[in-house]
Amino acid sequence: RPLFLEASFVDTNGQERIKVLSDTGATLLDPALRDISRRENTFVRAEDYWPALQALKPGEIYVSRVIGAQVATHWIGEYTPAEALKRGLPFSPAESGYAGLENPVGKRFQGLVRWATPVVRDGRVIGYVTLALDHAHIMAFTDTPRPTPERHAPIADPGSGNYAFMWDLEGRNISHARDYFIHGYDPATGNPATPWIDTELYDEWQSSGMPWPAFSATVPSHRDQRLTRKPHPQSTASGLVGLDCRYLNFSPQCQGWHDMTEHGGSGSFAIHFSGIKKLTTVAAIPYYTGQYALSPRGFGYVTIGANVDDFHRAATESERRIGEIIATADLQNVREREGLVNSIRQSLRQTATGLTVSTLLMVLAVVMIAVWMANLLSRRITDIIGGIHRFQQG
Repeated sequence: RPLFLEASFVDTNGQERIKVLSDTGATLLDPALRDISRRENTFVRAEDYWPALQALKPGEIYVSRVIGAQVATHWIGEYTPAEALKRGLPFSPAESGYAGLENPVGKRFQGLVRWATPVVRDGRVIGYVTLALDHAHIMAFTDTPRPTPERHAPIADPGSGNYAFMWDLEGRNISHARDYFIHGYDPATGNPATPWIDTELYDEWQSSGMPWPAFSATVPSHRDQRLTRKPHPQSTASGLVGLDCRYLNFSPQCQGWHDMTEHGGSGSFAIHFSGIKKLTTVAAIPYYTGQYALSPRGFGYVTIGANVDDFHRAATESERRIGEIIATADLQNVREREGLVNSIRQSLRQTATGLTVSTLLMVLAVVMIAVWMANLLSRRITDIIGGIHRFQQG
């Protein structure tokens, strides 16, 4: 797959003079030469790079945000006929957002990151050359790595909790195992799409009567984020569930990632999210070109989550085996102890029987001796008495 979607040369009036599209770019971008000083002529009407190009000095480089149309989803999670029937919706996986193993035939997020630099001739800027990177190559960094022994997988598995994802320097998601979580733009207006938000923020937005871009500018970022907040049902049902950590107030890990990367650092912490206990690690992306030079976070930050049960599987398996060994040893000890106790009991019974028999024999012997001695004494006494009688009689 080509690295770039497009290469172009733009003159000093903002008019494209040369444009070359790759095979991939030809399916996504307009091949016509356009006036990019007008935002509506740019990709999904969302690129506003012309003022930034005009401010570039020779040798300087402009790097855009990730630009792409928001991908919608029919629901979050496994896309199966049974789930569609349960929800009373048609089973149309190709019309819903891609989500790895959960929906491998869904719509993919298609985006770009644009680089540009002045073209100088005779000390004068005569135009600008631009390169539009295919966003798929950014996603390749996070779609297949795993924090488990297999290290890589051929397809993302968001249901496992073991996957990586990426955020820009402001906290908007730019790569995820579920493509519909990537924060995109509304192609009809070129404005950022409304992200997935909690009940309180959604109600405030609806009450304001303002479009989301205007309303979000009035809302403090990372406001009181906690697990007790819940996504608004209508926000979820809309299918527009792009993740913007600044307003994802039911995901307090956003605040943790934001704080850990504030000075370009990294770190880890444990969370319990979506019914899964996860260990999450975050690190800033040290790319400091163009607008990204203004933030210690650089291009943004990458996070990787690990299902704690899977992450500790080796230790858990060792614990299970040790437990089995201990249980076997305990059972053997119980059997040996029972055998010893039975032997002692048998020995005691035999000893008691022997003592009883011996005692009875001794009692019998004593009785017999007593009778014999009594008879002996009786005869002697009788003989003495007889002798006395004979003596008296003369």
